[in-house]
Amino acid sequence: MISSEKYNLGTLLIGILYITLVTRLDAACPAGKHRYTNCTNPCLAGEDTVFCESDHTATCRPDYCGGCIARFYNNVGQEVYCEKEYGFVCELKSHTVGCLDQPGKVLHVSFANYGRTSTTVCVLPYGLERLHNTTTCGSPSTLGVIRQMCEGRFQCLLTADNELFGDDPCFGIYKYLEVEVECVSPDPTSTAAQPFASIGTLMTVFILFLKWIN
Repeated sequence: MISSEKYNLGTLLIGILYITLVTRLDAACPAGKHRYTNCTNPCLAGEDTVFCESDHTATCRPDYCGGCIARFYNNVGQEVYCEKEYGFVCELKSHTVGCLDQPGKVLHVSFANYGRTSTTVCVLPYGLERLHNTTTCGSPSTLGVIRQMCEGRFQCLLTADNELFGDDPCFGIYKYLEVEVECVSPDPTSTAAQPFASIGTLMTVFILFLKWIN
């Protein structure tokens, strides 16, 4: 019969081992990214190894940081994007939007949704239907989060990430971020537009100074 002291010591050692293991697993992920441990290997579809449709020589590597997804890399270690993204930002990917080609304009966000409303957008190359079979998924916080990040700025980095929007709006579904933005003249009362006002003020002062010294 195991004594209570030995039982408590064993429980303590198991707890320490578990905490150490979890810490080491999380340490392999970037700051703020939880490492998922209850995933099946995303590089396997049944007993078959998945491949990248755009580059059959690319190597698949699982990524469990923030989700359970497959990433593909070419023979020099560069990531290869195999999904058909159609201008959307697929889950755990990033894309920059901006108005740098339109001087004086800033971003206005008219629509944003993180989830899935189509079965044909951002389809993973191994084509498991259950990962794409909903058209009613959306995070209610998307528009507010994206506006806070991008509204009134020259450019903005968009990231499709559960943690960014506070929750997973449809667990087990491969999601994407859909954003509609346009380049508009800045609102002079907004904080983002204040640099324009500051530059205008400095130019006015500079012109008055030139007139004064002449």
